[in-house]
Amino acid sequence: MAAWFVLTMGALGLWGLWGFFAKLGSDNLTPKSAAVMQGMGAAAVAFIVLAFSGSSRTGTREGAPPPFSQACPSWRVSSPSFSP
Repeated sequence: MAAWFVLTMGALGLWGLWGFFAKLGSDNLTPKSAAVMQGMGAAAVAFIVLAFSGSSRTGTREGAPPPFSQACPSWRVSSPSFSP
């Protein structure tokens, strides 16, 4: 079985669990408490993903798109107060 398929099914399962627990929370908590709990859950998931991703912040910027002003010069503002 392809790795992408396993990861997709895992993401789908986690998404379903997230919806199930959100429904339980919305039935039993105030809206403010539910929003705080969802934020804490998202922060926990983000921390776990970042901790186990195995990537480092060192590297090159090859492949990064240039700023909009360089990518499309016609987007530049052409007024006297914003002259480059």
